[in-house]
Parts: sequence; structure tokens; C-alpha cells
Amino acid sequence: METSRLKRKILPLIAGLIFFFNTAGYLLGGSGGNFFEQALDTGKKKLNQLSGIIKEKNEESHGKNSKEKISIIYDLDSDKKIDYFKDMTAKEVIKEIDTPIKAQYYLDSHLTYGNPLNKNSSSYEVFSRTHMPDKTLFLEYQRTFTDIHKIGKGKCLDYAIAAATLLKDDGYPPKAVICLEKGKEKGHVFFLFEYGSDNPRAKYGKYGAVGVGCDPRMTEHNLADLVMMNGYDNYKLEDISEQYLK
Repeated sequence: METSRLKRKILPLIAGLIFFFNTAGYLLGGSGGNFFEQALDTGKKKLNQLSGIIKEKNEESHGKNSKEKISIIYDLDSDKKIDYFKDMTAKEVIKEIDTPIKAQYYLDSHLTYGNPLNKNSSSYEVFSRTHMPDKTLFLEYQRTFTDIHKIGKGKCLDYAIAAATLLKDDGYPPKAVICLEKGKEKGHVFFLFEYGSDNPRAKYGKYGAVGVGCDPRMTEHNLADLVMMNGYDNYKLEDISEQYLK
């Protein structure tokens, strides 16, 4: 706005001076003409410089506007979710996300399910009954949310770590639910969030899940029912260590 106002005020003035010097030089001729001719050249140079400054200001202004915060539509029902986060840093995403629904949208749009490491990595041990409840699932895990965000790929444990990191500064403790299905050796992990009694959504259900295949809008008043709703009947609750939440 300031650049446009400056342009409207100064450019006509310089153009007028150029016209004046040009006319005066033509009428006077001789040495006077040379003087005004030099003044005309100087005026043209100043005009070109001013035009260059105005152009740079406009480009700079346009660049700032292009980096302004975009309006993100967190539509969990969309079949084609837009990855708004691919050009953001991990810290910028953490600042942007502040609810379980937003965290789920981030997981669905930015992360691809799969093993980013070699398939023999101990970081992806089968969720066997040895984890229930004697051993910790996170004991040998190495990757942080910053790594997960940069890679853009992971399994359910990565998704749980990502959700916990995104919501840890919004009043949601870093809790993970480790699930097993009867008769199955493989299991599942998701981030657990809990609504306080003063939250309007608590009347629909106190507990919710964020992670692979989860819908945080579907809540339950009982944790066991939440686990069952996600297709499992045996579970263990575990804290996610701060060393992963960065």
C-alpha cells in the first residue's frame, strides 16, 4: 500500500520535471541547452533508480504475502487430503496442531504407512505378548518426531509418537495404548487422549485415539471399549518418553 502511494506521488513529479527540462533545453539551446540536457539525463537516471526500488519493494511484498499462513481445512472425511505440512518444519507443525482432530489429519495427509527402516530392524519388533505387560515397547526405539516428519513414513508406533509430540503442549499427556488381539501375534499402537469433564465433547466419550486407522471423533467412556472399538481386546497403557517428543 505504501509503495503504491509513493509511486502515485513521485512518478508524476519526476515526469513533469523531465518535461520541463526537456522543453527549456530545446528553447534555450547552447550552453543552457547542455545544462538542461545533463539535468534531463540525471532525472532519467533517478527515475530508473526509483522504478527499480519500487519493483524490488513490490517483489518483496509479494514474497511476504506468499508466505502468509494458509487456511487449513481439517476434513477427516475427505478422500483426497491435502498435505499442507510438507513445507513446514517440525516445530512449525507442532505450533500449528492443537487438537486430536488436527493431529489425525496431519497423520493421514503427511505420513505414509510403511517401514522406513530395513525390515530386520529391532525398532519394529513384532508386538508379541512379551510386551504385555513386562517389557516396554519404546526401549530400543531411536526415532524422534523430527525424524518422522522429515521421512514422512512410518508404522503405528511412529504415528503414536507423532501425535503425542503434536499435542503435548496442548494439555494432552503422552500416552500410548498397546493393543493385542486374542490369538494374534501382531498388535497395534495408538496415541490415547482424554477429555476433561469440563470439555463439551466429554459427554460423548471421555477417551479417544489418534493413530493409524483412528478417528478421534469416535470416543468412549471406557478405555476397554475404546480398545475394542479399534478391533482389539487386550491392551497395555504406556507413557511415551520425552526423548522421542522433539
